[in-house]
Parts: sequence; C-alpha cells; structure tokens
Amino acid sequence: MADSLTYTQLLEVLADLVAKKSSGTLYIRSDCNHVISFALDGGKIYAVYHGPRRGRNALSLISAISGGTYQFEATPLSAKPQDLPSTPEILELISTPQQGRAAPALGEAGGSAVSEEKRNMVCGELKRLLTEHLGPIADMVFDDAIQDIEDFCSTPERTLQLIDRLADDIEDSEETVQFREKANAVVLRLME
Repeated sequence: MADSLTYTQLLEVLADLVAKKSSGTLYIRSDCNHVISFALDGGKIYAVYHGPRRGRNALSLISAISGGTYQFEATPLSAKPQDLPSTPEILELISTPQQGRAAPALGEAGGSAVSEEKRNMVCGELKRLLTEHLGPIADMVFDDAIQDIEDFCSTPERTLQLIDRLADDIEDSEETVQFREKANAVVLRLME
C-alpha cells in the first residue's frame, strides 16, 4: 500500500488509471478502515464496492471519506459488470463531497442534525436485528459498540463503523452477511 493520501489525491490516482486505460483493481483503505474497490477494464469502471455496498449504493458513500491508502493490482476482480453510470459520470459524482446525498443519508441530511427520534429508531431496529443473531446478549454487545462508535449518526462512515462493529460479534459468516444487508437496508429506510 502507498502512503496515506488525501481524498483528492486518491481521486487523482483513479483518474490517472482511467486516463491510462488501465485494467485491474484499485483498492483503497479509508482512514476509517473501510475497503473501497474500483474494478477497471481498459480504463472503464465496471464495478465499485464500499465495504458491503456495491454499485450505485457504494458510489454515494465514497465521497464521505477524507483519505486513505491505496494499492493497484493488474488482476481484475471476478465481478460481473454492475449497473453504473459511465466512467466520466462516476468520476464527476465522486469528485465533490456529497454529505447531504450520501447513503445512508445521516448526519447533515438537508443541513440539519439527525433528530433524536430517528436516532432512537435506528438504535431500536439495529438492536432487534442483532438479537435475531445473538439472542439476549445482543443488548450488551450493542451498548458496548455504541460506546466505541461515538455519535454514530453523524456521518455515513460512522454508521457503517457501527454496523461493522456489530457484525464482528456474529460468528457465522452467512449470518454476518445477512445482518449487514438488513442493517444497511434499515438505516437507509429510516434515514430517508
């Protein structure tokens, strides 16, 4: 991995790979420790991942990072092409911070803080989902995670950190994937 770069510098790396018509996968580890992947074929972006999110859902989260490290591998991802905008449109979409549009739309949705009511609804739903996988110990695990991830509704990155932290306590990998998908869907639905 390269030295830590700012978000703007990471975008320049991606734009350079596109301009050089590179094929392979650009991996970015954000400052918040999320993995972002761009799959390129001849300079065209055909798949995008941000943690468990993919495609258009991943694009809206990428501009929320502040920087990170990267690595480019000339081996392509074994992923099917996703329904994405054109490569120039993708570069345009992620070139400016879109905190108000980021999905899940948390923090500064419409320029105001997340209401206490929505925050409580998110907490209730995430606890309920966690209980489906962990049973009665879920309350204690959830409370510990909330203390670790302060102000989890302030940004999409922090909300994803909370979901990742909760998912880490689920031992079965299939159940972990199910929890992440349901948790992300709940957050998107409640924070619209």
